Amino acid sequence: MDNKYLKKGVLYLMGIFAAIIWSAAALIIGNPSKLGGSGWFSYAFVLVSIAVAVTCFSLHTAPNNDSSLIGIPFYYSILFVGLSVIINGAFLLTETMSIRPLIIVADVILLVVYLAIILFSYLYHERLPQKIRKAENQLSFTSSVSNTLGSLLAMCADPDTHQALKSLKEKVDYSSNTSKEPQLNIEITDKLASVRASIERKADKNEVILLIEELGSLWDKKNAMQ
Repeated sequence: MDNKYLKKGVLYLMGIFAAIIWSAAALIIGNPSKLGGSGWFSYAFVLVSIAVAVTCFSLHTAPNNDSSLIGIPFYYSILFVGLSVIINGAFLLTETMSIRPLIIVADVILLVVYLAIILFSYLYHERLPQKIRKAENQLSFTSSVSNTLGSLLAMCADPDTHQALKSLKEKVDYSSNTSKEPQLNIEITDKLASVRASIERKADKNEVILLIEELGSLWDKKNAMQ
């Protein structure tokens, strides 16, 4: 049996078990019929809360089936059902009709807040893989630039040029930029190619250092855009 369906089956069984426990407690101890429509509303709302929580959580998935990302909606679902039981259970036990409007308002607010949290969690998890891919791409680009600068350091004999390259590599290695500007990445790549070409053809060191400084300025611009 598919593990996903097994987990959902267990979740549904837990929901049914919770509904049975609540029904036994509410009908035997609380006796909602004493409170008329208000009592039955409180009794039914908890059953609806259990059904909503089970449904929302069963439909919720995390990127790459990461169980750590399932915990947040799970705990909120437990909290939602728990508060629903406490609020409506207290009303059934105390049989205080004067607080009936407050109970209804509290139930509605509780349901709306829970659904809003679950929706936010779902949307966040939907966007998470895209954010991860963008971060990985950015790290890959940064690593590529750093590796190229490292190879240029090995090729460079002039101490001034070597120091300029070393300073730029340290800037790249210790930056945490996440700029999403592809055009700037292209400019950096082109400028890096110019630096390589100037070193390979043994251009005047002032020309090489100027190109390195221009590359550093582009990297600073990239950092500033994050």
